[in-house]
Amino acid sequence: MPSQRLQDEKSHLRSLPADNYVPLVTLGRRVSRDGFVAYNGNEYSVPDGLKRLEVEVRATLEEVGLYQDGRLLASHPLLDGRGKCLLDPGHHRGSKQRSKNGPFRNIDDIVEVQCRPLEEYEEVLR
Repeated sequence: MPSQRLQDEKSHLRSLPADNYVPLVTLGRRVSRDGFVAYNGNEYSVPDGLKRLEVEVRATLEEVGLYQDGRLLASHPLLDGRGKCLLDPGHHRGSKQRSKNGPFRNIDDIVEVQCRPLEEYEEVLR
């Protein structure tokens, strides 16, 4: 009978841990040429000047941590959806060689982006 089995097993049961269980995904990833690591369809930045191009991703339901040799390189909030990119402004200083074509320059020197108030976009949608 189940109730009798429960009584027999109660002395062997342990109490639940005080801390909540936090699911963690751990996997290896390569850093892209532009300094990002892909995880779950999104990209997260790493600092310039890594020793190697492989990092360990440790992801919870709220945060993505990027590690190398057990040392935390970067921590980002987990992005919802797919196809998004999260850049920490401190990760790209603009002085490091990024390719054989020459030094990585400030993106503002390469691309001119027009800034508009959000109201203009709202007007288009009406």
